[in-house]
Amino acid sequence: MRARKPSPTTIIAVVALFVALGGTAVAASRYIITSTSQIEPSVLKALRREAEASAASVKPAAKGGHIIRAVAQSTKPFDASRTTSPRPAKGAHLRADATEVPLSDASWTQYPEEVNQLFGEMTVTRPSEAECPGRDRPFYVSLYVNGESVGEEEFKNGPSQTEETDVLGWVQGTANGTDMWLFPSSEAKEDTITVEPVESCPKGHFTIDSITVDVEGVR
Repeated sequence: MRARKPSPTTIIAVVALFVALGGTAVAASRYIITSTSQIEPSVLKALRREAEASAASVKPAAKGGHIIRAVAQSTKPFDASRTTSPRPAKGAHLRADATEVPLSDASWTQYPEEVNQLFGEMTVTRPSEAECPGRDRPFYVSLYVNGESVGEEEFKNGPSQTEETDVLGWVQGTANGTDMWLFPSSEAKEDTITVEPVESCPKGHFTIDSITVDVEGVR
């Protein structure tokens, strides 16, 4: 298996954990971190998840155990006005001309005898009805693993511009749920998640503020 270069967030995670476990470190030329209490709990939690996912990428989960495989995250807010493709048919494969949301840590290794569980959430800023009139569900997001459709999420416009956070919806066969299970094969394989948004507002536009997908290995 070809080793992947560590992402910037993984490097930051390792540095943060070194500080947490080793004591004092210089975070910048004028700021010294002497305790994890100086780091926001939410930031520290995210950094630890990143570090765990990086360490887990090179070994299978122990029998009866769980291990974080990946923490896929959007790299910055995504303006949905950039989408131009029509809404894909339900269950369709990822199109070659699809507009994708840039994600970090979006690929991982699934080992033999290991089931992977996917779950996550997305925060969206939606336009008002005045900015996007006459459209009940003008924003649609498709989720793919290795180009195959595994989930979808729809967003309505509202009376005013608002921010909304939803748990991602996954589709497995004929069932819908808040998580997705990838069943194992006889050998290790690389998996990649892709997010494709489609918008149909004539004026105001949706923005994906953030999206996170956790991948957990279970044996």
